[in-house]
Amino acid sequence: MTSSVSSATLGALARRLDELAADFPTSPADVDPVALTDHICMLAHHLDHLAGRTQERLATTQPVHLPERRLLAGLADAAPAITEALHLLAKALAHTTHAFRKEGLPSFETSHLRNDPATARIITCQKYTAARARLTAAAQGLRGDSATFHDRTGRPAPSTQLPPPVVGGRAAHAARRHAPAGR
Repeated sequence: MTSSVSSATLGALARRLDELAADFPTSPADVDPVALTDHICMLAHHLDHLAGRTQERLATTQPVHLPERRLLAGLADAAPAITEALHLLAKALAHTTHAFRKEGLPSFETSHLRNDPATARIITCQKYTAARARLTAAAQGLRGDSATFHDRTGRPAPSTQLPPPVVGGRAAHAARRHAPAGR
């Protein structure tokens, strides 16, 4: 049985994420609620497809060898970034459809911006920008352009690699620890 996950799968998903991110509006005037719902549906589709491919492969009785395990790890690493982008777009939809909703204002109830559609469009555009960054990072990770995915602040995520082993092992470490200070 051939695997349903390959480097071509990761490349195709990366291209689709890049295309979707490129389709996001760049200015508040370009924000369209209908297009926003289409973007949300496309992201949900890609996330469902990613999970389906992974599940399909792991449901077989054949062992998952190291090269394929790396590909599956790439898909697993992309899932949180896609999910975060989906969450950001869902929040953008809430702002677009319900106008301004408590975004950074301490006195929301009395604010003149409460139902301002222009402000809602600005916030939606900001959410699109953040979602674009998540999708671009996910696409780069799928292609192998980036060694690590980035966290919400844009800093590289902590490395999951272990440090190199200490030469000499535990006995050498204990000997150095108990050695006289002058040595």
